Amino acid sequence: MKSIIIIILLIIIALLNRSKLPADQPFSRSEKLYGLVAAYYPLLSRQITRLYNYAIGKTYLRYAKLCYGQADPSSVLTLLISQSLVYLTIGLAVILLLLDQTVDPLVKLIAVISSLLLASLPFVKLRRRYNEMTHDIMYAMPTFVYQLAMLIRSGATVEAAVHLIYRRLESDHALTKLLDKVYLATERGEHLSDAFGVLPELIERREIHHLILLMSQVSHCGVYHFADQLIALGDMIIRDRQTMVKTISEQLSTKLLLPMMLSMITIMVILVYPILAQL
Repeated sequence: MKSIIIIILLIIIALLNRSKLPADQPFSRSEKLYGLVAAYYPLLSRQITRLYNYAIGKTYLRYAKLCYGQADPSSVLTLLISQSLVYLTIGLAVILLLLDQTVDPLVKLIAVISSLLLASLPFVKLRRRYNEMTHDIMYAMPTFVYQLAMLIRSGATVEAAVHLIYRRLESDHALTKLLDKVYLATERGEHLSDAFGVLPELIERREIHHLILLMSQVSHCGVYHFADQLIALGDMIIRDRQTMVKTISEQLSTKLLLPMMLSMITIMVILVYPILAQL
């Protein structure tokens, strides 16, 4: 009976509760939060900064900064946690409903595991999106540094070369969103070479740190030497990629060995068991 009352209350909240978000947050086309998400969002928005004291909070803050462009990353995480709590609440309501019934314990265990997996879904999707964007950025990085080097050798300044490449990129490209952060820093008054220092907050990769180091030394080493170093960086990224592909291909045969053995054992059991059963 208690579980039925809880479910009725959840339905009432889901139907009646709604609130508006700031217009710059790309969460909903209608810019509204409905139901339980709207109920959790105001409560969590006041506590979200405490999450940044932990490593997992800093990690997902970096994911949100890259994946959601100009949106406030704190608002992004607040929304994701609200969605996660909604899934968890619905799962708990279903579990309470099952407790009132004479249901097999295995079904109850499956309900608990399913609710926990469903609650982690928003963060799994965020992590997957971040990994896809990181892959696209690193895939485009050699082309970016080669084009930058050629433009500098042709007489363009570093600022003009970066801006020209930035304008020619597609608006939805992952590298465009990364450079958006750089230009956002320049709008605050930072020099372009210093603005590249925001990139480690978004992507923790050795190649990114190397690029930042080169950008910080451009005023000391000269533009032509800087172009040579950019080409060397592009060559290094390609060599590392080729080495990684070779390593993965070598490990692939070892990883496939266990599934092949299991399939062979399964086939042998299927073929031999009927014979043994007749003996």
